[in-house]
Amino acid sequence: MNWPRTVIEISGLPKNKKWCQVLAKDLKKALGVGGTYKNDYIEIHGEKIDLVTTTLDKKELKWKKTGG
Repeated sequence: MNWPRTVIEISGLPKNKKWCQVLAKDLKKALGVGGTYKNDYIEIHGEKIDLVTTTLDKKELKWKKTGG
């Protein structure tokens, strides 16, 4: 049985594709999860919102949680 997967979407990113790809790679490595950068947003797979926000805080990036 396939359970629905949690996906964290990070949007509102700068229009710098290379920078966003590096951020996505850093997040995936730090959290030990899959994910990708596409269409101006980053997807992180898994229920790791606390770790995502902590990692963004360490990089001194502003964020806002919306949705569920």
